[in-house]
Amino acid sequence: MKNLYAQKSPIPKSELELFYDQICDGSKNNAKRILSNISDGRDHSEWDEGYLTALEGMVLSLGDENSYLSRLTNNGHTKEHLQEIKREFESRIQSPLLELFDQGFFSAWMLLVQTFREHT
Repeated sequence: MKNLYAQKSPIPKSELELFYDQICDGSKNNAKRILSNISDGRDHSEWDEGYLTALEGMVLSLGDENSYLSRLTNNGHTKEHLQEIKREFESRIQSPLLELFDQGFFSAWMLLVQTFREHT
């Protein structure tokens, strides 16, 4: 997994990888527990807040058939299509007009798509 998040935040990469694996597996309770561990007792930058907001949204959307997460995981995307989606998120992140919160938010989604791609 690209270490983009570790460059911006103190949250350990191992915790994030475990979280993303649980999301990919659809394990809502495990993902929720890991997210609680990630977010508790830490000071968060604006970037972190955006990232954590995206992670919370991922947990909440597990099991919701109409969510973006569900469409992402259940449509049988090819590795190539997932790479295109990842590139779209990367281009959003690199926009000079994007606030730090939004950069964190889209970074979380980009890394989730990358994790799905690795599991495909």
